Amino acid sequence: MFGIPIFIEVASTRQLADVRLCSKVTEQLMAQDVKPVALAGTVEETQAVLDEMRGYNLVPALFVINTFGAKDLLPLLDPLMEDLPVLYFRRSLYIGQSGLMSAMNPEEASSILGAEAALTRMKSRRTVMWYYGSKNADDMARRAAVALARFLENGDFCHIERASAIARAE
Repeated sequence: MFGIPIFIEVASTRQLADVRLCSKVTEQLMAQDVKPVALAGTVEETQAVLDEMRGYNLVPALFVINTFGAKDLLPLLDPLMEDLPVLYFRRSLYIGQSGLMSAMNPEEASSILGAEAALTRMKSRRTVMWYYGSKNADDMARRAAVALARFLENGDFCHIERASAIARAE
């Protein structure tokens, strides 16, 4: 295996079945016998995972981040991610392009768009954004697990990029 994938999903997200995509992907990877897989919900947990990995001479391969509810976390994660590639999951309902959310609740809309703004201020590294919704979350988790397993075999990020393009086309 090329390295250890580190998944980050804020703890409150894990309670919402239709947005806990990182948890679903980790379950899919474990079912494919891809181990170990790290899952963190805070910056502190992420740092603890990285410290523990160093203690065992394990190398992180990439970060997988569910941006739902993580806008305040993203800038703090930036230095921890170093130059590693990142797969971001973004819930389609909240991409902020329709204006519906701002019409319903302007304060909520600005906080939702904050995740996108935080991403633009982060260090440049290889990234891809996968969009998901409540209707395709399970399928997206399966696709992501397959693409991630292939990436972990040889470190070629194109597996993840190609799978993202296929998912968008369907």
